[in-house]
Amino acid sequence: DLNAAAMFGPMLIEGDGVDRDLARGLTMLQSAGNSGSVEALLALGKLYAEGRDVPADIQKGIDYYTQAATLGSALAMDQLGMLELQGRFRYAANPQQAAQWFQKAAQIGDPIAATQLGALYRQGNGVQKNDDQALGLLQRAAKVGVPDAQEQLGEMYETGDGVTTDLPTA
Repeated sequence: DLNAAAMFGPMLIEGDGVDRDLARGLTMLQSAGNSGSVEALLALGKLYAEGRDVPADIQKGIDYYTQAATLGSALAMDQLGMLELQGRFRYAANPQQAAQWFQKAAQIGDPIAATQLGALYRQGNGVQKNDDQALGLLQRAAKVGVPDAQEQLGEMYETGDGVTTDLPTA
């Protein structure tokens, strides 16, 4: 069962409730990932991108995240966007590519990606500055309770950044 392997693999790797067995845990995750388990691909992406329990290999992490994103994982798209935006682990920052990943995830309803993309539009980082786009994305994310989106909207209304100053709304 792919879901069981995707759940049990990390438990083996971390020794969470079971005897630690890194090789077996990795084998289970890789097998599940090769069979199309998004959860396994996400776990592998995180392990390699962060160098947790395995030597850090950012390209391997990106490859696993990309496979999960191809299967429709908004979380993988978010992770790829953040890697591109931050330029983590000696990986050169690429805000244009980050915006593309966040756009893909936002289009399938991911509020975290909408928040990140809204911030990029607000700053003109990786995309052309567009206050209307920023406002719409941040409002959408704020409505479902994303604290960062709520904070950014408050700042916009308090300072008049891209909107008419509106202290009661702020």
